[in-house]
Amino acid sequence: MNDNNILYSCSILLFFVILICFKVNKNIAYLNLVIFLLYSSFLYYGFFFKSTDGTALAWWFYLAIITALQLIAVVIYLGIKYFKR
Repeated sequence: MNDNNILYSCSILLFFVILICFKVNKNIAYLNLVIFLLYSSFLYYGFFFKSTDGTALAWWFYLAIITALQLIAVVIYLGIKYFKR
């Protein structure tokens, strides 16, 4: 599995975690979905179409970091809501 496949897998995993978040709180899920779509569309566009002279690594890095941070935040939110019940 190469680096790009790991990045795609993390994005898909985050999307499914956001879908699970819809069962807990729809407003938070919509907010996370909008944020995810905004930054991922911008960064994936840069990754695929503006990656010349080695800038693909920068686009990949920003996309990986932001996706990981949002994934951690949503999982922590779901964990807090789950254990409060």
